[in-house]
Amino acid sequence: MHIEKSIKYYAQQQASRQWRDFIGAMGAEFGAQLDQNDLRKLMARLGMRFADGIDVSPCTTLDQLQQCVNQFWADLDWGWVEFSESDNWLDIRHLCSPLRATFGEACSNWTPAFFEGVYQRWFDITGIDPGLRVQQVGTADAENQLVFKLSRA
Repeated sequence: MHIEKSIKYYAQQQASRQWRDFIGAMGAEFGAQLDQNDLRKLMARLGMRFADGIDVSPCTTLDQLQQCVNQFWADLDWGWVEFSESDNWLDIRHLCSPLRATFGEACSNWTPAFFEGVYQRWFDITGIDPGLRVQQVGTADAENQLVFKLSRA
């Protein structure tokens, strides 16, 4: 119980108090007006637009991309990512995202699509096979870990 409470505390610290109530209200209104599928599409598009402002094109290896992306996330206090390869896909594990703490628990089923868009765009920029897609696997766990796969659509 203490670990879960500690994790929740630290997640709250990542979400700016200045914006938490405003973004939480915005998320609640989005949730009242749009269905989950449309919300996920919206968040993915926002993620792609967000990623457009970050140059990852000098990265030529997966390790370089992970280092570049983690430096970016660290500068924002948005957690970190771990990439791990398997035979048929790439696991993308994003840890300690501030989205749940900022938007609220009720929005946690659609806000992670933001990361789908971000990672998709970054992989696209690096010249990965256009047939590969980033998709969320499951839901955020107690440690606020989001899992995605890059694989054939």
